[in-house]
Amino acid sequence: VLGPMPGTLSSISKSSVSQYETFSASINLGAEFDVSTVDASASIRTNPVTLPISSPITLSSFGRYSTVSGDQIGRGPLPPVVGEETKYWIFWNISGTTNTLKNVEITAVFPPNVRAGDKQSVSTGRMAQFDNGMVSWTIDELPPTFAPGSKTVGIAFEVAVVPSADQAGQMLALLDHVRLTAVDAFTGELIQAYGARITTDLPNDAMASGLDRVIN
Repeated sequence: VLGPMPGTLSSISKSSVSQYETFSASINLGAEFDVSTVDASASIRTNPVTLPISSPITLSSFGRYSTVSGDQIGRGPLPPVVGEETKYWIFWNISGTTNTLKNVEITAVFPPNVRAGDKQSVSTGRMAQFDNGMVSWTIDELPPTFAPGSKTVGIAFEVAVVPSADQAGQMLALLDHVRLTAVDAFTGELIQAYGARITTDLPNDAMASGLDRVIN
């Protein structure tokens, strides 16, 4: 009977480590087997193999009409009105990374009747680019963000929507197909993450909650 040696799975939490960058795993490979025709058994073990671990990543993607403290940042009617413009803000935040990432890019697609507004704010990297119904934001190099006290890395930008008559009574999509790609500088691996689709349904926004469907 040939089989793998028992093993365990682990996870990393901020409270259990003092180093927050470039994690590696040390693995012992082995096997145990019995020979049925003779009274014998044997085991084989290798020297530990150290493997670099690609960075985890968390991409938060959400919309707001007002801030957490209740200040209005959006403009226009709530709920949205057919033929009238309402402006919302889109937020993307990156967190939980343990390695330096290079060539970070987040892209997304504007649904019908949605366009980029005039305002945006970035914590690092370039300003967002808007072209052919898409938005993209790039960072050449992003240091690790896993350590306690790391600053928020993100972007906020304004979008505007003018509902059409056939959208009356519907909840509107504000941003689709949110995707992040990057290269892990420690392992060389491609990193990918996906953000939530953003709509006018904003249950955590005190000013916009329940006002998500278009009216005439």
